[in-house]
Amino acid sequence: MQKTQEIIRWKYIKKTVCLPMGRIYVKDKLAGVVHELTESNYQFTTESGEFDDRFEIVYQTESLSTKYLDNKHIIFIYKNNNTINIDVTGAVINNVELYDIHGRKLYKEITINKTQHVIREISPQQQLLLVSVTTNKGQTVKKIIY
Repeated sequence: MQKTQEIIRWKYIKKTVCLPMGRIYVKDKLAGVVHELTESNYQFTTESGEFDDRFEIVYQTESLSTKYLDNKHIIFIYKNNNTINIDVTGAVINNVELYDIHGRKLYKEITINKTQHVIREISPQQQLLLVSVTTNKGQTVKKIIY
């Protein structure tokens, strides 16, 4: 049986999508890539077939946060149901800390050494939180509403 590969391009067409102001990302779980579709098309090569859980579409609103360490290293923080998700492209997460607006530490995880991390221990209360993410490429602190 001969395997064939296809080059696929995902294109975001602004006029046909009715969303609040924000950005749209495709998360390619197989390639470990988070790509902003509102900036450019996403192109990838794949074998023919069905891949039901390879991709995830993420919409960025005010309660989400993206930090570009440079053009190749992106920290992407978003809510998914009752969790806070952190995805990093081009780097590895070392440590994550979560603080409330009063500076109280609500969460700390060290020596993660992965490109993704999920915080499940915090209940959503529509409050402003500060997420500190340290990677092998640098550190950033971002605000989220959770």
